[in-house]
Amino acid sequence: MARDSDLEQELADIAALTERLRVHFNAYFLGLEKNAPMNLRDQLERRIRTSILNDECKAFYKFRFQAAVSRYRTMSVYWDRILRDLETGRTSRAKLRAEKGYGAAAVENIETPRMRRIREAAAKNAAGADGGDGGDGGDGTAGTQSGPAHGRASLYEQFIQARQSVGLPTEGITPEGFARTLAKQKQIHTANPEIRDVEFSVKVKEGRVVVVARPVK
Repeated sequence: MARDSDLEQELADIAALTERLRVHFNAYFLGLEKNAPMNLRDQLERRIRTSILNDECKAFYKFRFQAAVSRYRTMSVYWDRILRDLETGRTSRAKLRAEKGYGAAAVENIETPRMRRIREAAAKNAAGADGGDGGDGGDGTAGTQSGPAHGRASLYEQFIQARQSVGLPTEGITPEGFARTLAKQKQIHTANPEIRDVEFSVKVKEGRVVVVARPVK
């Protein structure tokens, strides 16, 4: 018979996996992640099927396990419906963003768990470098693009024009905010000592406008 501590840990692990999956699906629906987290979903499904809680007789743990599974199943129905609607064109990521209350600028600044981990690692590396020169001219935004062909203003204009070309809103997207976003992305990439710079370009993919970062080694 499993110990109470093992049962509590199993419930905590299932809850954590469910929440992680919810965050990744939301990021995918908002267009922040390229692929739906199906591997993570399969992992949670296997965890539920093989959980020691399936054979637990104590009503206290059995009820909590059933509640956790029910919560996951309810969310799965919602995720499957949104996936079908996206595939059939009955909805769009722009509409989903609007329903969630995100404006164009707000979505650009959303930080996913992966982005947060990378940012924290970059900040840790920067702190350990004893305040190296950083190459940004002191304001934290300079040098966010490489070379004159990728000047901040021209890339910003390309981004705005691309959004307008596919019917996406541009209200609230300022040159300053755009530059800060690029500076943050550059800091993340150049935290890797093998990457000395980053070049940015604007791409239109499946009705979405994205800024693609290309590391320069």
